[in-house]
Amino acid sequence: GMAGLFINAFLVSLVITHVTSGAFRGCTMMFSQKAAMREVNGRLFLTFQVCEMRSTQLLEAHVRAYVIREPICPEEVPVNAPQAFEMRLLRPDDDNGALMLPVFPSVIVHEIDQSSPLAPMTTLDDPMRGRHWARPGMREADARNGGRDAVWCRTCGEAFACEEMLEAHQIYQAEQDALSGATIRPHKAPPPQLDSSPHPFASTFVPGQGDSESSESCHPIDRHTTWRSTIEDFLDDRWFEILVVVEGVDTMTAATVQARHSYIGEDIIWDHTFAPMLSIDPVQGAVIDFTKIDDLVPAPPE
Repeated sequence: GMAGLFINAFLVSLVITHVTSGAFRGCTMMFSQKAAMREVNGRLFLTFQVCEMRSTQLLEAHVRAYVIREPICPEEVPVNAPQAFEMRLLRPDDDNGALMLPVFPSVIVHEIDQSSPLAPMTTLDDPMRGRHWARPGMREADARNGGRDAVWCRTCGEAFACEEMLEAHQIYQAEQDALSGATIRPHKAPPPQLDSSPHPFASTFVPGQGDSESSESCHPIDRHTTWRSTIEDFLDDRWFEILVVVEGVDTMTAATVQARHSYIGEDIIWDHTFAPMLSIDPVQGAVIDFTKIDDLVPAPPE
């Protein structure tokens, strides 16, 4: 009677819940087994590839990435235990929610700049570029695109979008101060560059200023040290794991779908990029070869 109907309804609901679970839907999301590191104009970009094997698209699909490691110093996180540090993404742009189209192969891009958790702490006293647990993470790309200022003159306080503009300002103002006879706080021209490709994020941190413990654990980067060698040494000396999370809503069941993958230092391949997975066939149209998701091709520094 009624008891049998309730039992049947309960069993059917269990089966439907099990079949429509987002955990099984997430198994169709493919991640590249390796992450690729590229150097372009002295800047480093970490990339990995994601693609959905099903033809049905996830709604509001977006991606997030974290670096799990121990804090470098108290200014980064005031807790001496492994933490999950957010990675700002350039593609898809996390300022726009990091939305992606998973049915097409998507290359996720993270730039390793001074604010990246994959870089050492360098400029503790510079709020425009340095990391601090009390400030949200920033991206150097926003400054290069004119979205914000990244450097500032420590003599007059004027802010600029890049190091080149700051150096031009310092050289010009040093000449003007010399002509006007300024003596209290004159501008000083930056030292000449000995290297043709200087460090793109030269540190302005002065050793000995601020907390002594911070000075020991957060070393300044020499202006003429290449950014690549700095990152290579930092990643080789520390244990870390990169966690990638893709989330979306299934169009059939409206269930939230989440897929995760992680990378360690051994999974990062330097000077490579991903081979194309998508090709255009005259008869079939767009064709995705899922077997190529791990294929890499050499990409020497540009």
